[in-house]
Amino acid sequence: MKIINYPILQCKNQKEFRSVFNAEFVDKKLKLEGYGLKIIKDDFDHVFFEKGTGGKEKAKFGIRRAKRMMFIKAICEKKIPYALLWEVNRPEKEICVLCEEAEMAIYLKARKSKNEKFFILKTLIVFGSRVTSTIDKQKKRSKKIKNLEVVFREAD
Repeated sequence: MKIINYPILQCKNQKEFRSVFNAEFVDKKLKLEGYGLKIIKDDFDHVFFEKGTGGKEKAKFGIRRAKRMMFIKAICEKKIPYALLWEVNRPEKEICVLCEEAEMAIYLKARKSKNEKFFILKTLIVFGSRVTSTIDKQKKRSKKIKNLEVVFREAD
């Protein structure tokens, strides 16, 4: 048995998530399996926004994705288990870095220049699209409490 600590980020709003992204990832020297991972400022909008109503691309901020942005760093530092999957049957032939236990993956595109081979960040996905609606339903039908003593007042 192994206990794995996952880096879940808690921020107040989209602006704070963006600030963390810029500080932790933009123009940093990250490496995956010895190859550079280049992340630019504009990647935030591409990676952490998802389809909105009517299937409109990149219309809605994906809080579940953003909370997991530190997984990118943890993967590069080999702090969490992952599998490298090459999507050879897709036109883009992206690399899927699958973290099955964490129910998420990042997708990378291999690039090469005259002097180096590196990856660019394409997106981060979190599996289980109904998880968010289930959590929202639970919150709506429940009352948030701070003191558990309240519960015991009504216990049998």
